[in-house]
Amino acid sequence: MKKLFFSYKNPSYQLTVYFRDLLYERLPSFMVPGNETAELRRWWFEIDRLAKQGCVFEEPFHQADAPQHRVDEIQKVIDWAIDHPFWGPVIHDPYQLRKHFRTMYSQMARARKMKRSQTYDSPTLRE
Repeated sequence: MKKLFFSYKNPSYQLTVYFRDLLYERLPSFMVPGNETAELRRWWFEIDRLAKQGCVFEEPFHQADAPQHRVDEIQKVIDWAIDHPFWGPVIHDPYQLRKHFRTMYSQMARARKMKRSQTYDSPTLRE
């Protein structure tokens, strides 16, 4: 069995802690794993799998650390989804995040595209 590389400096681990803290901030009664627990390592493993898989990215990544641009994209989806009326209650752990990532990513991209294409014309008064 392949030994997993675990480091507190790993971008995937830092993203895991970010996700955990954001969940706790939004839902203080929600049980989130502590800093030195096996559950947090399981969370990190799911986030790391998401960062290394090629779900919406160009291809799978097979190095010790995921590229920073992937971690940044995942963080954008987390930020978007956690405040979304539908996805917020659904995404309560990294497994759900990874399971629904492709759908959330495309919905987020579509929402941003629509927001950019909208033009706000000021109303004109007709006499």
